[in-house]
Amino acid sequence: MALLEECFFESMDTCAHAVADSIANDLISAIDKRGFASLAVSGGRTPETVFPILAARDDVNWDKVRVTLTDERWVPPDHPDSNEKLVRTYLFKGNVTAASFVGMKTPDDTSEGGLDACQENIRRLPMPLDTVYLGMGPDGHIASLFPGSKALSQVSGLCAATVSADGRFRMSLSPEALLSARHLILMISGVEKRTVYGAAKSPGSITDLPVRLLLQQSRVPITVFIS
Repeated sequence: MALLEECFFESMDTCAHAVADSIANDLISAIDKRGFASLAVSGGRTPETVFPILAARDDVNWDKVRVTLTDERWVPPDHPDSNEKLVRTYLFKGNVTAASFVGMKTPDDTSEGGLDACQENIRRLPMPLDTVYLGMGPDGHIASLFPGSKALSQVSGLCAATVSADGRFRMSLSPEALLSARHLILMISGVEKRTVYGAAKSPGSITDLPVRLLLQQSRVPITVFIS
């Protein structure tokens, strides 16, 4: 079983504050121990709540932090669907602008074509990643590792080129990159996702519910924040 800790909250707001505190504390600890910290963050709607709270933490030496993404849609960085755009809009404010950012999107036409370049960029981060902040889709996907994806069985490399159910190219941190991190943070909100999460804790295929990749392992501590 995973090194799993569950934290339950009555509201999204209190959950978001707890997630932001956990991330900030990880970064502070990493900087104290090693002089720098690395953080990978998710896109989606819940980060829009977490990021401004995290950005307000002035006790983090943000100039010693390098930030990347857990995954990216293969669109330009200024596109409304870009996770990079979301992060720059909601997280990179105030003191956080001193942090470094490493994106995933390359000029290549497809994520497969940009895979090698993306991996080279990610390798420039302090590895292993100190903290990886993830959400989960209603189908149980994490990052851009979707049900049935061949990338779920990928055993090497830091990135994986994937395709979502609607046929759009994506780039994702690989299973190995996720499971090499020092701490995983998973945020779950709403009845539908809580139900999927409960099912994922039961034995079963990672291919069916990719979040099991995180829940059914014993390599890295994972804290699940549930509202």
